[in-house]
Amino acid sequence: MDKKRIDIHCHLFSKQTLSRKVVSLLIKQLTDVSLSEIKVKKAGRKIFYKNLDVFEEEFDKISKINYFLKIGFNNDSEHIYKKLQQVEKNYIIAPLTLDLDFCFDEDKISGTLDRIQKYDENLLTEFKTIKTALDANIKNVTFDIKQYYNLYIKQKNKKELTNSRIEKFKNTKKEFDELSDKLVGEKRNSFASNYKADASFYSQLEQIKQLKQDDKYQDKVFPFLSVDPRRENILQFVKKNVGKDKIFYGVKIYAPTGYSPTDPVLFGTDNNNDCVYKFCEDNRIPITAHCSDAGFATFAENINITGEIYRFKEVIRVDDFQLYFKFNVIKDGVKAVEERAEILNHPLLWEKVMQKFPNLYLNLAHYGGKNDEWRQHIVNLMSKYNNLYTDLSGLYSKDLLIKIRNKFFKKLPKNIKNKIMYGSDYYIVTIFEDDFEKYLSNFKKVFSRRDFDKITIDNPSRFLFER
Repeated sequence: MDKKRIDIHCHLFSKQTLSRKVVSLLIKQLTDVSLSEIKVKKAGRKIFYKNLDVFEEEFDKISKINYFLKIGFNNDSEHIYKKLQQVEKNYIIAPLTLDLDFCFDEDKISGTLDRIQKYDENLLTEFKTIKTALDANIKNVTFDIKQYYNLYIKQKNKKELTNSRIEKFKNTKKEFDELSDKLVGEKRNSFASNYKADASFYSQLEQIKQLKQDDKYQDKVFPFLSVDPRRENILQFVKKNVGKDKIFYGVKIYAPTGYSPTDPVLFGTDNNNDCVYKFCEDNRIPITAHCSDAGFATFAENINITGEIYRFKEVIRVDDFQLYFKFNVIKDGVKAVEERAEILNHPLLWEKVMQKFPNLYLNLAHYGGKNDEWRQHIVNLMSKYNNLYTDLSGLYSKDLLIKIRNKFFKKLPKNIKNKIMYGSDYYIVTIFEDDFEKYLSNFKKVFSRRDFDKITIDNPSRFLFER
């Protein structure tokens, strides 16, 4: 195969795979946006501009979620793939599926019809609340800004600058109205008819299958199957559907959604080594594992777990253990995600995997995210295991990329530099950076041409295709 640039870490989620669970997460983020009125009549110039900046930041959050959902409202993964290829022209991609069906509070998302309808009603109420707040605040801020300028502003450029902000606010509201109408509009029979409660996993698989079997994309798309050990008969499913000549080329592991990287289904037991990792090692099937202290995490306040976990600054073994979390995902947000990542996804847990399966091709994705301590652990592991890689996916901050380049990449020996790969995390990354051209441009600006070729061509080619 000719060497082409490779995006080793992306997602092609569409309307059929954005279940109510994912949509509700984004609605929750919108309800957290502060839309308080800006009182300009009594404010001096400095206070006015400070308030206006805050207001604009909040609207930027809404705009990014609008953009994310607008892409996801398309009916098939092919449409998402084409949008990605508009920027990553002719890149080979490794789209990762994501099994979130065990990540949420099942009492709220499944069960009786009454529960499902109640859940839908809550989501619709939240959407309508946001619409009302936007209506009021757009009206108020527009009126107050105009009054403020009549009193204070004389400079033409200042007035034009702020008028452009008003237009931006209005456009964001218009986009949100169009978006929410697709969910709560009178022409729709129900929210449930468009967003299934628990079928997103199989919808993803079916759409990826259709894409991979299309003659146009067979040599451009190499999907990874999301493997959650709690899913019934998942090992048999992997053996049937993952491999060189099958629909799925690799495996995706996302432990923070509620399991240990050394769960028996993945890792085997003392008496039975028939497991996912053994199958992948024997058949040279690459695995991409989420390894960041951010992202998704189980919403459960406690889980039953078997395998290694990281607690009290050490790796410990538990068997059929009831693990209780300190923080709640809904109430505590980032703290809860970081807590679950620390316990279930610390890089030292993955060392246990590599110790038992030293020939496994494993990508510890996201290079630790924003966590330098995790980043150093990953570097240490890459120095020990020839087939252990990492990717730079989801790193949308140019400043963070520069920091990684200067503090880590430049100082690494050649054998470790040869195992760092580019990934976009598209289209998840659009929640944080809605200009995807800028995302890719950051990599081209931060890394030299030679290093960019290394992380987009040489290294991912070796991880994906070397046998």
